[in-house]
Amino acid sequence: MDVQNNNLETPTPALSVPSTPTPPTQAPAPPTAKKGSTGKVLGFLFVVLLLMAAAYGGYHFSESKAKKEALAFNSQIAALQSTTHELPADAVKLSECIPNMGSHYLPKGADQQYGPFLLVNKSGKVIGAEFMASADMYTPIPGVVPAVSVLMKDSPLYGWKYDHAELSHTPQGHEGFNKDHIDFHVYSVTPDEQKQACI
Repeated sequence: MDVQNNNLETPTPALSVPSTPTPPTQAPAPPTAKKGSTGKVLGFLFVVLLLMAAAYGGYHFSESKAKKEALAFNSQIAALQSTTHELPADAVKLSECIPNMGSHYLPKGADQQYGPFLLVNKSGKVIGAEFMASADMYTPIPGVVPAVSVLMKDSPLYGWKYDHAELSHTPQGHEGFNKDHIDFHVYSVTPDEQKQACI
């Protein structure tokens, strides 16, 4: 018996389409350096190194300078704290030993009337200094070197350490300065040592 089955469909075979292979994925290529950029980077690094070296050198120089200044300062402090002072070789002797004062010497550059005079004991030790100031010198007179002031920086006695001072008014003056004036003595030794100046 022939049975026609019109309702039956025969399956159509699937067509196989050849697939196109996909290329493998690759990492993007690194950007190529522009011509001359390497030189710029090296130049920049060189400048940075130079600046660092200059900074270190400046620091080292300033540290060395500070050490030298500290040594000089300490030396000055030691000199200020000393009570031993040398008689300059060019100082001129003006008097023999006067009791309670010592011999008088005029250092180079000092004024023959106003001083300062160095006071030296019998052993040759500088024990003090003397200034003489007349009434017209209570204010500095132009041309008088040094001006009558213990603290003037151009005085050879500036910075000395003193033990005590004495002031005496001499209305009639005395040998060497025959006018009304004040004698100002400063001593780097004690009053007891001062009394022994000529002994």
